[in-house]
Amino acid sequence: MTDHLKYKVVYLAISIAMIISTVAHAVPPYSGTIFLDRDIITPSDPSTFQNITYTGRGNRQVFDRRVDNWITINAYLFDITFDDGLRCEAQVNPEFGSTDAALAEANKYAIAVGQLPTQLRRDVDELWIHKGVEPFGGGNSSILIHTGQSALYEADGILEETLVHEASHTSLDADHASSAGWVAAQNADNEFISTYARDNPQIEDIAETFLLYLAITYRADRISDSLYNTVIQTVPNRINYFDNQQFNMYPITSGNVIIKAKLLQPTPGSTYSSSSVTFQWDRPIDATYFDLIIGTNGEGSDNIRATAPVDQTELTVTGLPTDGTPINVRLWTYINGSWNYDDYTYDYSEPVVNPPIEGCFIATAAYGSYEHSHLHILRNFRDEVLLSFTAGNWFVKQYYKYSPSLANWIAKHPVAKAVTRLCLWPFIGLAWFMTAPISHQLIVIIGLGLLIAIGKSIVTYHQRHQQLDT
Repeated sequence: MTDHLKYKVVYLAISIAMIISTVAHAVPPYSGTIFLDRDIITPSDPSTFQNITYTGRGNRQVFDRRVDNWITINAYLFDITFDDGLRCEAQVNPEFGSTDAALAEANKYAIAVGQLPTQLRRDVDELWIHKGVEPFGGGNSSILIHTGQSALYEADGILEETLVHEASHTSLDADHASSAGWVAAQNADNEFISTYARDNPQIEDIAETFLLYLAITYRADRISDSLYNTVIQTVPNRINYFDNQQFNMYPITSGNVIIKAKLLQPTPGSTYSSSSVTFQWDRPIDATYFDLIIGTNGEGSDNIRATAPVDQTELTVTGLPTDGTPINVRLWTYINGSWNYDDYTYDYSEPVVNPPIEGCFIATAAYGSYEHSHLHILRNFRDEVLLSFTAGNWFVKQYYKYSPSLANWIAKHPVAKAVTRLCLWPFIGLAWFMTAPISHQLIVIIGLGLLIAIGKSIVTYHQRHQQLDT
């Protein structure tokens, strides 16, 4: 072997060792976080729950994990109010059989949800309550509860911790999971607190980390030193990110609660696609007036709509810019002699397709489940990449127009499902790479580069060896 080749081999070996060391260092300390401590929130802790009122029966579309799909039920409906001005509707499956039985379930979870911080309940508009031993769920302005699974969580003492996790999906993911500050914190930490967060960085990292942020910041006296130190050492930048948000943590923390209306439409963090937009917000208890200030010159600017208080919870505003200029929206709430506000920012985007609820038809048919991890990857790719530019949006429209019939055929033929899964692998790999954190992308690029370099070195060595033989 020539000296030049020896140096190449040594260099490659050192590079590989460094990558292996980096990967080994990044192994998360936990598999999941809801199981780590049962005393972060306990049943004896205070709840903001105030009142529950039966409002009758009504059709509601809810998700049921037992059928792994959306269903419409004639639910028992209950209006739930909390003492910080928030409220939600409990939608109880008619399988419970009576108003009294449904009330018992709704009341139980209303109290438990009321123990969550105000910040985590801001976007929880509905509680979906079914029987069955299936995982809970968050998102879609709701919390999904299966009472059989709840019994298992309660036996382990982690019902409240699980609700924190799911409410984090509902009230934090949309505003924070893809924010520049959070992504920067992820990259700075270069580690994940759990394998569940690592394997699902865009959709689970917030929920997996927030529970432990709550624990070390507000419940340090209830957790072990080992847990405290591990969290601080593993995700310090994420903890600092949460600290800087100044979340309303009532009733975890005591003190005066600032009650404000929350903007519902357009969804905070989303975009608008017309010069005329209808803004909608909720009405906290005791709120009498609201004011919507809109401008393009920073927070509090009013060059589009100046102050003009109203008593309704909906307002259509015209004259919004459609040239890409962001708009700043300030929603004021008047309660008990005091005005308080929240600020929102919206970007303009051309109208885009709203994909059907079934999601990726062909992939769903191939894998047999809308919740398969590979479908999460493909949906992230669709939302974060394809729908972000005109050609990608056109492709998505065509896909949803022509793919259902093919998907139906695939779903009926096991061999076709297997072949489709095989064919999807390259696309899933590309989708994962395009939506993965930069650190993961770099590891893949470096790994491929090393493989190419090693292969090239081996070929060069054999070529030189053959030349020497001749």
